[in-house]
Amino acid sequence: MLSSIDNIIAPAIELKKDMDKCQKTVKEPIKIGSRVIVELDGGKRVGITIGEHYDNSSDEVVISYLSPIGNAILGKNEGEIFEYAVGDRNFTGKVVRVQSR
Repeated sequence: MLSSIDNIIAPAIELKKDMDKCQKTVKEPIKIGSRVIVELDGGKRVGITIGEHYDNSSDEVVISYLSPIGNAILGKNEGEIFEYAVGDRNFTGKVVRVQSR
């Protein structure tokens, strides 16, 4: 009897492990509300949240998706390089981590 239960449970446990692996590898692109860590020129890492407008009323740095950097990273995934311009200066950065809310 126990042997037949083990035959049922073992594949279910393996399936659960496979599903957990898949969920960890799925990368969600940056969207409004995403919390992001980016690495800017010079290696400085900055944590930001993409919002509908700039907001500095809390400890969290919220930048607009319409800002140069917000627009440049919208839709990007972890590990992707992005470019943005401020005035006549061009910059590059890299998306280090994306965390959706």
